[in-house]
Amino acid sequence: MGIMTNEKEERNYQAFMKELEKLSKKYGIGISGCGVFDYWDENGFKEIEYIKDSSSGDLRIEKLVFSDGTSLGD
Repeated sequence: MGIMTNEKEERNYQAFMKELEKLSKKYGIGISGCGVFDYWDENGFKEIEYIKDSSSGDLRIEKLVFSDGTSLGD
């Protein structure tokens, strides 16, 4: 069973995956994970920053502001 999405969320997800494939090819970095889409906003995020620690091998969000202005942890 997957995440239930509306049509816009599904289009956003598919577009994101296409762009992620392009980025992976360009920079030679592949990401593999299960259940890793913890946050989504069908209108896009106002702001997002990732922790930039290449030594950890992790991909984690440092700062996230949703389209309605609320922030991660509010």
